[in-house]
Amino acid sequence: MINLAYAAAIVLGERDLIDHLVTVTYVVSLLSVFVVATRVILLSRPTDMKLFDRALIAGGIAGHVGLLIGFAVANAPESFLWVADSYATHLPGAQNIAAALQGKEALRDSKGGWDSILFTHLYVGVFFAIFGVKPWVSSLALLFAKTGTFAVILALGKRMFNTPTALIALLTYILMPTITFYTTTFYKEALVQLFVALSFWGLFLLIAEKRYFGLLVLSVGLGLIMIERFYLFPSYAFVLLISIWLSSREAKRGLRSVFILSATVAGIAIFSFIWREIIIPSSLLTDLRAFRESFNGYSDVSREYNGDLIYPLAVIKILLTPFFTLRKFSLYGDFSYLLLWGTFLNHAVIVGAMWSLFSDFRANIAKHWFLWIPFTFFILLFAYLAPFSGRQRDSFYPLLAIYFAALIVKTNGLQ
Repeated sequence: MINLAYAAAIVLGERDLIDHLVTVTYVVSLLSVFVVATRVILLSRPTDMKLFDRALIAGGIAGHVGLLIGFAVANAPESFLWVADSYATHLPGAQNIAAALQGKEALRDSKGGWDSILFTHLYVGVFFAIFGVKPWVSSLALLFAKTGTFAVILALGKRMFNTPTALIALLTYILMPTITFYTTTFYKEALVQLFVALSFWGLFLLIAEKRYFGLLVLSVGLGLIMIERFYLFPSYAFVLLISIWLSSREAKRGLRSVFILSATVAGIAIFSFIWREIIIPSSLLTDLRAFRESFNGYSDVSREYNGDLIYPLAVIKILLTPFFTLRKFSLYGDFSYLLLWGTFLNHAVIVGAMWSLFSDFRANIAKHWFLWIPFTFFILLFAYLAPFSGRQRDSFYPLLAIYFAALIVKTNGLQ
């Protein structure tokens, strides 16, 4: 009901001041729900917590549907769910898939690299072919992907820590305003976050629990990551190579090393095929500089606070962006005000996750090094390339939510 009321109010608000008041009220409401629900989880008996899994997943689904109903009731323009990136990339791609499935036009040629047919296009295109090309249809498709992420966060959180941590992590993910915006509007973030969560789950099953089923889960997650956000793959390949080295030190794990090595080699081959070019080390720095210039060449990107920012500050920026600044008032509007006023909650989660990691650094790294290497690799790389890329950083939000939740549980004396 909160989401439905918010969606209708943000559409019907005729002035920016009203939209800001509506958004602030909504964010405060989400924080209140989080505090109360977290308290209930922490005070519940272990037997009662089994009931919370389905309740939270159902609540997350209901919240997403509530937004769509609110937009529909208030007759929201399509720009609420289809943003600039939707029109530039994802909508044309999904429309082409839908038209190809209906036999109306040929499938466009994929040049690889940045100009690829993404899984998001294929996935949403199927929904378009069935239900028509409408904003609510793309958002409904993303809801199914987001529900998958809900389930993986629960499974991974329980394995990494315990049930209260998993439940609070899911609650954090569901109620985070920035996540709500990026997984409701037609971006690819709902799918990317699902693929990253699957990859983390696969790594945990394979490396921590020594289960071969993890290789299957990891292969699915990484395979889709290579299609959807290919530049995340090299950090995972590095993790697998370290795992091969560690496993090869014990003869009884030799077979698992062969499996992991084969998967790594296959992954690198597929990555090169998707990119349509073998990455040559000698040209790597040149390519990175070109990427950096491309990322910082957008008209709404201030080079002074991004490309020219000294590296230590750029690392902090990529960790915490977006920041609340007066300049953002002219960049955001309506539904996207969530990105402005949601920054405070977003900062709390990320700082909490980092505090949770470093408060017992040696133990956490010993247990979960294979999860933190991809995140660290991304942060260090994008601090150089594009420190404003908070949306890309949020690919790792399932991990951040779990570690933030672990801090809350540990602070309250539960293990």
